[in-house]
Amino acid sequence: MTGIKLTDGVIVDPQRGEAYVMSPDGGIVSIGLDRGQEVWRSNKAAKPLLLSDDFLLGQVETAGPGHVLRIASLRTREQGALASESSVSLPPGVDPLIEQRASRAFVVTAQPLDGDAAVSWEYVERTLTGLPPGQAEVLPGEQSPQFTAHAIPGAFESAARDLGIVHRGAVRVSPRDGAVTPMMEPHAAPVPGAVASAVFAPSTDVIRETHVANIPEPQFASADGRHILSSKRVADDPEWSRYLWRVFEAATQKEIGEFFYHSAFAPFTVAGDRIIVMSQPYQLRISNELVDQPLQIRSIDLKTGALIWQRPVRDTAEIGPPPP
Repeated sequence: MTGIKLTDGVIVDPQRGEAYVMSPDGGIVSIGLDRGQEVWRSNKAAKPLLLSDDFLLGQVETAGPGHVLRIASLRTREQGALASESSVSLPPGVDPLIEQRASRAFVVTAQPLDGDAAVSWEYVERTLTGLPPGQAEVLPGEQSPQFTAHAIPGAFESAARDLGIVHRGAVRVSPRDGAVTPMMEPHAAPVPGAVASAVFAPSTDVIRETHVANIPEPQFASADGRHILSSKRVADDPEWSRYLWRVFEAATQKEIGEFFYHSAFAPFTVAGDRIIVMSQPYQLRISNELVDQPLQIRSIDLKTGALIWQRPVRDTAEIGPPPP
């Protein structure tokens, strides 16, 4: 049994009725899908990577610079008790960051492999430069805004140059005893600008577009591919919940719920009669006051659209001024 990776640092297990998320206070917290209550908490790891059977693999946060990726295996049926620890040597200059920097990013992914985990890592350093604006990202079915700009001599040549270096490697990790077996030796290569931009893009911005007959477009797949979201804009500003979400079973095309939501898309999965959604940070004006909403995981009733519970998630994206 493996969990559903809702987004980077958030894993949902509908069968057990829990979600494992990065806590804003540090560590990993297990959240009950029924009421959003805290089930257990562990400071042995900071970022969930993979749920395999009853083992939750997580990246350990290290203080200061270091060249070792540490992975902890937690027992989900024993209140997050530590099962094993693993250490993966990294090349000099490669830091296993949890939080993304403006010029550096360390990304770890894990996939199940015959009872173990195939853990891949990627470290990117890029040069901060000012680039001309490109095509604005819009959801399928929405009109792209138009921009007028003057050509800048050499701008496209500059954008095409290598903007950094990427280091990659992969190992096999046993959740039970922490044994580490090399799978791909670490190596480095130049990174074209387009690749660097993709690596530094927030993982929660990934749009899983799909096309299934008999379901209105545009369509977006759930994190596990078992459900389809059809999203349609039905109101304009200042209406807050301006999108109608209709959720269908992918296998049968049966509609299982609809409600209004404030964004056209968000990473989601379905657990029973609830939809579990990641909500990006935003500001909402209530009366005469602006209220900040952090990065959150939410549970919403599929039939009524009522918010059942919400819990904050640690936001690892660096917030700061853009490069000059």
